[in-house]
Amino acid sequence: MKKDSELYKKIKVRCYIVGLIAFLTALIVGVFLLHNLEKDEKTTGKYMAQITEKRVRARLDQYSMLSALLGNYISAGENLDENTFSELAEKIPNEDGVIKAFELAPEGIVTDIYPKQGNEGAFGLDVLRMMNKPILLMGALLASTSVELSAQKNRENPNIVFVLADDMGIGDLGCYGQKKIKTPNIDQLAEKGLLFTNHYSGSTVSAPSRCCLLTGKHTGHAYIRGNKGIKSEEGFFDLHLPEEEVTVAEVLKEKGYATMCVGKWGLGGPHTTGSPVRKGFDYFFGYLSQGAAHRYYPEYLYENEDKVMLNKKVYSHFLIMEKGLNFIRENAHHPFFAYFAITPPHADLDYPDLGQYEDAFPETPFINNKQKGFKTQMKPKAAYASMVSEIDKNVGQIIRLLKEKGIWENTIFIFSSDNGVHCVGGHEPDFFDSNGPYRGYKRDLYEGGVRAPFIVNWPKMIKEKKTVEHITAFWDFLPTVTELVGAEKVKGIDGISYLPLLIGNGDVARNHEYIYYEFYEQGGKQSILKDGWKLVRLNMSKPGELQEELYYLPDDVGEEKNLIRQNSQKADELRKLAMKARTESEYFKWEEKK
Repeated sequence: MKKDSELYKKIKVRCYIVGLIAFLTALIVGVFLLHNLEKDEKTTGKYMAQITEKRVRARLDQYSMLSALLGNYISAGENLDENTFSELAEKIPNEDGVIKAFELAPEGIVTDIYPKQGNEGAFGLDVLRMMNKPILLMGALLASTSVELSAQKNRENPNIVFVLADDMGIGDLGCYGQKKIKTPNIDQLAEKGLLFTNHYSGSTVSAPSRCCLLTGKHTGHAYIRGNKGIKSEEGFFDLHLPEEEVTVAEVLKEKGYATMCVGKWGLGGPHTTGSPVRKGFDYFFGYLSQGAAHRYYPEYLYENEDKVMLNKKVYSHFLIMEKGLNFIRENAHHPFFAYFAITPPHADLDYPDLGQYEDAFPETPFINNKQKGFKTQMKPKAAYASMVSEIDKNVGQIIRLLKEKGIWENTIFIFSSDNGVHCVGGHEPDFFDSNGPYRGYKRDLYEGGVRAPFIVNWPKMIKEKKTVEHITAFWDFLPTVTELVGAEKVKGIDGISYLPLLIGNGDVARNHEYIYYEFYEQGGKQSILKDGWKLVRLNMSKPGELQEELYYLPDDVGEEKNLIRQNSQKADELRKLAMKARTESEYFKWEEKK
């Protein structure tokens, strides 16, 4: 066909027209598809950015805690363990492909990622650019080899809630094997946290145990080593802590925490140096004297240092819990330490509603016709079980409140008991297997008297259930808190921080050389545990009647086989160590009572 023919020209024009139509059609379709694709990408990108933000935040929180821990090891100087240092340092990211810093703008927009090269897709930078949202530079570099992290400096310290039951046995909780008493909230706390199986209370009775918890010293060095009352112008109160004794509350208050104690104090009366409001607590409500806490319908309680008259008409525990929950409500906007030193299930076995367990158990009534001592209780088993379940309900109340306030994720929640289970006021601990597999009760230095339930939940850092067999004790709480908030170390204490266990680095937690106790009732007692070997010494105030027992706990956790005759050398070694583990006390001496 000739190019200049009419037919060729017509075909050429038609081809141009068809081509143009096809081009325009493709363009329209392409624009339409591109628009929809961009819309889908924005939705997908937003979702992916949210998911990745949570993942990265969790990782960097962990790196921040690790770095802080490394910093404390460095500051330790001569006490630094090289292997521990190396193991910890290796856990902190140091390669280019790891996100090294980020912060979020108030609108939830990522601020910066360093280095950007190789990390462009790590947090969806391209997606956020596509969404035409500004990227704001707010953060500083998280250097992998540095311990002075800006992320650590700027992070919000966690809230700390410590619920301390009174005279509850380790076997009273479902998560430790209890079958007859229901504790679903505490069991759930353990199911999503750390369950400690070798945790030791401060002492075998109330006052010294609380002293050890708050001051970081075992009973060989603690100022208060027993339940010792003294008379004052204000009445009869427990021996008071001196001004120079530093408490956990004082450490936290110095770091900007709001601090509270509700329940039972036992470390000093009003207007003394041992009053809770003079030992770092912003607010106190409850029993200042531990002896007064035996009654659940008291004449009065103390609010700070002032009496609040109740005229024996109010069940004290309900009011104490109300005060504690109100404190959390009022201080939810900044870090706080809420110490619930509650009184159940300590005798009296007294609870207003036994309905849940009223007909559940065979009962032996406890009758007391005297004016002194614990009150009559016709159904002591139901009363004890009800009090334990009340504590469980209280734990649920606290958790729900923390979630309502949006602060649950960054709250360290600890549950424990001050000593072994009691066996007074009609309580039969063997019926409930309250002391689990251990021998002894409250006032014993056998394992049943000093082993304590210990559960830690911290959603931000503890992501799954873990059973912790590492040996820890009440006097470890203060150094743990000190390390957690970056406070100056308190000198002269016996505790070892278990923070590495909380942030998933149990391999760097240091071990106690020994676990030591001394006690001044029932003739005087002393015990020391080292490398599984435990020496128990009885009748310390009666040298002529001194009795010694030696047990090897890995093979005999129930302390049934006294091995002292076969292992006299080991007993001698522990005996000498026990005497070195203590200092003399002005108020607590092994002296025979006349």
